[in-house]
Amino acid sequence: MLFKTLISAALLSVATLVPAQALPAINQALTGTASQSSTYGGQPAASAADHAIDGNTSGVWSTNNPSNSLNHTGFEMNAWWEVDLGAMIAIDDIVIWNRTDCCVDRLNNFSVFLDGALIGAYNQQNGPTPSWSLNNVGQTGQVVRVQLNDRDYLHLAEVQVFGTVAAVPAPGALGLMGLGLMGLGLVARRRRP
Repeated sequence: MLFKTLISAALLSVATLVPAQALPAINQALTGTASQSSTYGGQPAASAADHAIDGNTSGVWSTNNPSNSLNHTGFEMNAWWEVDLGAMIAIDDIVIWNRTDCCVDRLNNFSVFLDGALIGAYNQQNGPTPSWSLNNVGQTGQVVRVQLNDRDYLHLAEVQVFGTVAAVPAPGALGLMGLGLMGLGLVARRRRP
């Protein structure tokens, strides 16, 4: 009887998840790790992928400004930039900030992917000025990618990914599951001759 009770408690507790906190969604990209398909060869230090997750939405790219805040790829087909958020995130909104000092139209045909699955696209004659939002995403994922659908440079002032860390098993559930497994071991030991 004790054995069945422990197993039932363990199984019920495994199904119990802690819901995502009812906290405001925060920009999860700020603590992520950025990468890109290539780096603009003329000014690699001013073109780093992590510039698009530094918290600065300024759309001015400058090779002479040490506080440059844009990433910049080389000229290529399907140039991409992505951020690994470091955990599974329940994503609410994604905001993509464009370069604004020139070349706004370079970001006029792009797709947004979450863990390799297409979740949105932008295809306008001109790029977003200054930003474009993909609202109410309602999906959980870890890697957000922005990818051009043609040949050009890709530069982004900022990519913001608003959401909360996805639900995780409750600590109590793991403890009860451990007790259940220990109970299995005790019962198995008693039955051995």
